[in-house]
Amino acid sequence: MEVTKDNFQSLLPDIKKSIDEASFLAIDGEFTGLNDGGPRANPFDTPAQYFDKIRNGCSEFLLIQFGLCVFKYNQSLKRFTHTAYNFYIFPCPINRDVPDFRFRCQSSSLNFLACNNFDFNKLFKSGIPFLTHDAEQELLKDIEEREKQLNSSNLPNRPSETPIKIPDDLKENVDSACNKIQSLIDKGKPGDSIEIEEPNGFARKLIYQAVDNNFSTDPIIMESKKQPNRTISLIVTKGASRQELERIKSMKALEEMKARLKETVGFSAIIRLISESGKLVVGHNMFLDIFYTISQFCTPLQSSYEEFKEITHFTLPKVIDTKVMCSLAPLKEKIRSSVLPHLLETIQTEPFEMQQIAMDKEGCGYALKDVKEHEAGYDAYMTGVCFLALYDHLNSLKKLDALNYSSSYISNAPALKDFINKVYLMRRFDAPYINLGGKDPVLFRRNVFHVDFPKEWATSDLISLFKPYGDVDVVWCNSTSAWVSLYDKSNNTIQKVIKNLVNCTEPKNYTVRTFAQYQDYLESMSTPVTNPSPLMGYRKRKLLEMASPDAGNSAKTPKIEPTTSNASEDGDGEDEESSNNLTGESAEMEEGSENGSAETDGEEEATSAEEEEGETSENGEEVEEEERRRRRRRRRRT
Repeated sequence: MEVTKDNFQSLLPDIKKSIDEASFLAIDGEFTGLNDGGPRANPFDTPAQYFDKIRNGCSEFLLIQFGLCVFKYNQSLKRFTHTAYNFYIFPCPINRDVPDFRFRCQSSSLNFLACNNFDFNKLFKSGIPFLTHDAEQELLKDIEEREKQLNSSNLPNRPSETPIKIPDDLKENVDSACNKIQSLIDKGKPGDSIEIEEPNGFARKLIYQAVDNNFSTDPIIMESKKQPNRTISLIVTKGASRQELERIKSMKALEEMKARLKETVGFSAIIRLISESGKLVVGHNMFLDIFYTISQFCTPLQSSYEEFKEITHFTLPKVIDTKVMCSLAPLKEKIRSSVLPHLLETIQTEPFEMQQIAMDKEGCGYALKDVKEHEAGYDAYMTGVCFLALYDHLNSLKKLDALNYSSSYISNAPALKDFINKVYLMRRFDAPYINLGGKDPVLFRRNVFHVDFPKEWATSDLISLFKPYGDVDVVWCNSTSAWVSLYDKSNNTIQKVIKNLVNCTEPKNYTVRTFAQYQDYLESMSTPVTNPSPLMGYRKRKLLEMASPDAGNSAKTPKIEPTTSNASEDGDGEDEESSNNLTGESAEMEEGSENGSAETDGEEEATSAEEEEGETSENGEEVEEEERRRRRRRRRRT
């Protein structure tokens, strides 16, 4: 079902009802861009560095289409139904209270959407507006100040202005208006009104001035009214007293402001409904979906990675990324490609079993035969269908209750405990996810070294430098620096590199640092943030709300364990869960290793091609990553 500003308010109660009755929710987003051309994430970024690059590279783009698919289990019929909503989102300046947004677009992203039949006319004409929590609070504060003034004994005085001399050609217009108003005062009864048609905006200003000068104590009030033909007329009303009329006018203006504020909050209300429900939210490769959702509809993300995790976990306390499910055991070995359309094909074959999920109401959902890829609502529907098949298969492996699909059970299902709140990160081989609800994996990176070198160097020079220590993987940072990862992770080999290359005192035209040393170097070069983050105030409000007895759903009070940096040089600090979950990923890296030259040349070629062609979509990026992994496996077999 398509949702625009024309039908949003009328559909809102039905959407709330759907969310409240849901077993789980699936989401997807479409954006005006993915990267502003700045530094891109690389496999050896820490989570904080990865977040900073995404924030710096994506913060000025917009999420313009949001897909929400609500999956509900019918206990009597023993089957799922779904309702899908496709929201068009655009910051239309519908009134003076709404900020006039500036945002960026990436030509490849817009072209990608256009090639997939995205309706830009509908977006620009009928997109749903939105406000962040902080912007809404500012407008509410203004309304509250005006209400306080109204409740006080005296109404606010109108600011004095320098009198305007009435031009000769408009004197007749002003005199005519004053004569009509005087007649209303003399002959009219309380409640009577007259309409003064005056198309000239300057003349209307002069009439207001004349009324203030000549009728300041009379029981009348005047206000502007926009006509259907877009002209503006003046409505003059007689009342019992001037002060009471002024109060009524101000109260009416306040009510209009509140109505406009509700309209202006727009789509942000949907995110709040999702958050308040405490329901499980499912996405596929959903880091950007989450990033844009939080920064655009909740609060700007201007602070640290740790606060990003906290605010996200408070807003969406239970999330599942199907890309993570496909990247970890026990599902990883059974799924050849985790690109969403490929995954949909996989779950329709053994050992998986796909459920048939009908629409809850005719015309309010999708069928798989519709094939509307990259329409956010359809992608959310595909994500939910895939999730159910993966979830059912996990239940069968663990011999768990496969028929309990209540929202409270599925959000805390034993089969999902290894995947809950873990969000996939692209281009990361040794740690494919971050954990929004706890500690990130502590990684073994003592075999990873950062090298600065002359601009003339090529991959072959790096391979030659590290040749005495075995095969390597090279990831370029820029034209004069790169990461070099040893395939031999033994302590003996690592110590030889540190002795001969890192601690070498002989003159040389390159610098080699351990992973930990380079993180310390970056920290010493960074500028501390001095401005307070808007996240902090928002997070504190959320904490207070949840601590309140009226906070509502208990699912909104999750515990967060302290986060730990991935910049650990000590591999012995790796926790058991991280070790178990990442074994398969590390094995695939080593399986993909051939000799260093062939591997890194291929990686450099792929990177160069990406830089030239640009990134057109998240799906395109997923396909590229899958293809790189397949190339590694093919080289290994040959």
